[in-house]
Amino acid sequence: MAKSKKPKRKPKKGPEVRRITVDERFSDWSIRILIANLVSERITTDKKIEFQNIGSWSSEKSVYITRKNFKSHLGLGSNKRLMNRAVKEVIGEVEQKPTEDLLWLGFEEGQVFVVGTFRVKGDRHKPECLTISNTPSIDFLRIDRIERFKNNTKNLYSRALCGKEKSNEY
Repeated sequence: MAKSKKPKRKPKKGPEVRRITVDERFSDWSIRILIANLVSERITTDKKIEFQNIGSWSSEKSVYITRKNFKSHLGLGSNKRLMNRAVKEVIGEVEQKPTEDLLWLGFEEGQVFVVGTFRVKGDRHKPECLTISNTPSIDFLRIDRIERFKNNTKNLYSRALCGKEKSNEY
């Protein structure tokens, strides 16, 4: 008689939140981005995301993207609402229809984005904080222009350029 196998439990997956930094634009066809995932163990009990703490993020992974693959690396997929949000965050308000081309052309070195399952608490341009969302909807937020995060994103970017992303010191 064969023993029945117990189904394997999938490990509990943490929130899907990534910090993406536009590191270097090589041409109209190639950009290097740095991707760091939120470390779920570092989320506070009230689910606030501590962007300023470098220990809240995994080590950055350098990825080269092109016009053909950038949507998948950013986690945009074919979601039109998310594409519209991304264009608005990268470029600002545009009169024409938000498109992939507009988004691609809007990327500049030093821009920092957060993409994933999070919510903005308060105004998007001056948020009180960002929290982990229980809903599966994905958001896209540019944080290098937000005063509260501006100095810390510059600090994270500088440390990444110097190869010191594992340090917890500022």
